[in-house]
Amino acid sequence: MVNNDNKEYNSSLSKRFKLILELCDLEVSGFAQLTGRSESHIYGIINGSRRLSSSFASKIGTILDFESMKIFDLNKSLPITFDSINLIDFRRKHQANSEYFISKRKEKSIDYFIVNILIPSTYLKNQRSVAEIRSYSREVYKKEFSSEELSKGLTYAVKKGLLKVLKKKIIRFNGTIGKRTIDFFYV
Repeated sequence: MVNNDNKEYNSSLSKRFKLILELCDLEVSGFAQLTGRSESHIYGIINGSRRLSSSFASKIGTILDFESMKIFDLNKSLPITFDSINLIDFRRKHQANSEYFISKRKEKSIDYFIVNILIPSTYLKNQRSVAEIRSYSREVYKKEFSSEELSKGLTYAVKKGLLKVLKKKIIRFNGTIGKRTIDFFYV
C-alpha cells in the first residue's frame, strides 16, 4: 500500500470513495444513512479534509459485501456494481426518498425532463414559447419550473442539437405585435 501521507494518493482515495457512492447509486445523504455516519463525515472524505479510516472501510466492506481493503489498494479494481443484501434492502426501504439516490435526482432535473419526456411527447413539433411550455409542463406532467430555468434548459437542448429555436416578435394579449422578440422552441 502507498504511504497515506501522499497527497496524490489521498486525492485518488477520495475519488475512489466517491466512485463507491456512484456505483451504489447513492447521494451523500443516502450513503450516510446506509453506513450510519454523518453527511459531514462523508463529505469530509470526498473533499479530502478527512481520511477514510480502516474501521470505516471495513464497515463499508461488510455492508456492501466486498473486501474492504480493496478501497485502499488503487491497483485493485472495485466491483462494477454493488448488490449486497444490505444495499438491496436499503433501496427497497427508502425507494420513495429521492434525496438518497443519484438516479432519482437526474429524473428531477430540467435536462432529464426536456430530453426524456418533453421532446419525445411530440408537443414541440409546433413552435412553442417558454410560457406555453411551462404551462404545458405544469398541466400535463405536474412539473413546476421557473421561466428562467426552463429557458436555460431549452437553450441547452438547442446547443446540444436536440431542439431548434426561432425568434419571433411578441404578440400582446390584445393581439397586437410588440417590438420585443422571444424564443420559440421546436423539434
